[in-house]
Amino acid sequence: MNAIEEMYRVARAQSLIALCATVLGYWFTVALIDHVGRFAIQLMGFFFMTVFMLVLAIPYNHWRGHKCASGYCGGDHTVFVVMYSLTFFFANFGPNITTFIVPAEIFPARLRSTCHGEPLSELSGSSTRHKAGMQMKQRKDIEQVEASSRHNVFIGNCYSASPSTIINRFPKVKALTLKGKPRFVDFNLVPKNWGAQLHPWVLSMASAYPWLETLSLNRMTIIDDNLAILANSFPNFKELVLFYCEGFSTGALAMIARKC
Repeated sequence: MNAIEEMYRVARAQSLIALCATVLGYWFTVALIDHVGRFAIQLMGFFFMTVFMLVLAIPYNHWRGHKCASGYCGGDHTVFVVMYSLTFFFANFGPNITTFIVPAEIFPARLRSTCHGEPLSELSGSSTRHKAGMQMKQRKDIEQVEASSRHNVFIGNCYSASPSTIINRFPKVKALTLKGKPRFVDFNLVPKNWGAQLHPWVLSMASAYPWLETLSLNRMTIIDDNLAILANSFPNFKELVLFYCEGFSTGALAMIARKC
């Protein structure tokens, strides 16, 4: 099957899902919203989307079947497509519609006509709303390719993942950006010695990423021993970028400069 044929089949399947599920969910909302209520429809949509996503994801291999010459055999593809379509049905017969209807009814026209409809709907309709879609096809293969090919990793919050998690997920990193303390630490709202220690990260990277070339640190607590490990553990190290970091001496920085 060539690329054009594959694109046609995918577009056809998505169009059928849109016609049979997404559009149908919209008309269900139009017909029932004044009888059921905005908030009830929104909660119901979130609930059923969660249920169907869990039913699809947990026994995913059962629905897909086993690999064979023609693709995958032995699965229950029809039931999978039906349940996948129902997630789109309840997306529209749920948060997709109510999120935009509620602010349209609350805010006057002089505010709605300022081209800020999307922020208003997101903030007032459902501040934690996420567009619930699933990319099922070749998910595991894509993750494996990304893990083996990604050389640059950005971690926006050092508390969101452990060093071992990042190392296991991305084994070939050459450049790492790591952010530590939140910005409100500048206003003395947290203790000065509060978290964001580089030590566990640099110890893990020394054994896992000997080819590391670039390290960018933001609001991290760094001691001289950390910089000594950086200087002696990475023979190809080229660049160290520090933003609002603390705890180290000028001599330790000089050691890095001599080794780079």
